[in-house]
Amino acid sequence: MADTKSDEGLGEILAAIIDLIAADKGNVQLLNPERSTLTIEAQRGFGDDFVDLFREVSAADNSACARALHTHERIVIEDVNEDASFAPFRQIAHDAGFRSFN
Repeated sequence: MADTKSDEGLGEILAAIIDLIAADKGNVQLLNPERSTLTIEAQRGFGDDFVDLFREVSAADNSACARALHTHERIVIEDVNEDASFAPFRQIAHDAGFRSFN
């Protein structure tokens, strides 16, 4: 069962960060160390298709978040159209309306 207060708090934090950095959208993923997965717990601006696809990622996946989980390093993609490793996800990024990933 989800913790409503935690969900609301994450949503408020995400909204504040999005406003602070003047972003159009964003999400908060939390680590499940037992399963070695990241799960979207709050999001703003993304459609259901995007959220469903990335709702839970593991280090075995090839997404940017999965690479961060695997390497334990921050992944920054300045332009998804120019980053070779992001090629499998370009259409998803286009459909979701973003060109950079941080």
